[in-house]
Amino acid sequence: MKLTKEQLEYELVTRYFELRDGVLWRKECVGKDGRVYPARPAEGYDNGHGYLQIRAGGKKFLVHRIIFILTHNRPIREGYDIHHIYNNKTDNRIEHLEEMSHRENLQNKQVHLGGKLVGNTETKWGWKAYIRVNGKLHHLGYFKTKEEAYQIYLLACKEVEMYGKLIRTNAERKAA
Repeated sequence: MKLTKEQLEYELVTRYFELRDGVLWRKECVGKDGRVYPARPAEGYDNGHGYLQIRAGGKKFLVHRIIFILTHNRPIREGYDIHHIYNNKTDNRIEHLEEMSHRENLQNKQVHLGGKLVGNTETKWGWKAYIRVNGKLHHLGYFKTKEEAYQIYLLACKEVEMYGKLIRTNAERKAA
């Protein structure tokens, strides 16, 4: 039986790491050279995107995912991410982490790195709202403000989350 990506991640995390009184530890292991490496507190490093990462067994692991897996003693569900509730990527306390769908996690990233709201662009006709679903770009309409366009984008995201596709017309979405 072939393991899913999430099951494999769970197997490797539980093989290499453990929580001791709320502190992440690397388990004792034997290297390829036969040397025994004693258990020790795990030290992460910035992965270049602000998240803490740890290497073990030739693989890279994100600390927030390790903490979630060890605390809940199960794999992260397929299609789900671990979200930092307060958007502090280095605060990996379990009470500041939650599991949510990838789309919900993207919705929570209201602002992209460039500083603009997700799902809209300014045009000569006003603020254009749009959403991409299964690789297809859907136009949601033009609005006077970027905040209005963003609210329509959020409504469309909820539709996709609930039904897997867009089901309402732009007029129905505006009336909601």
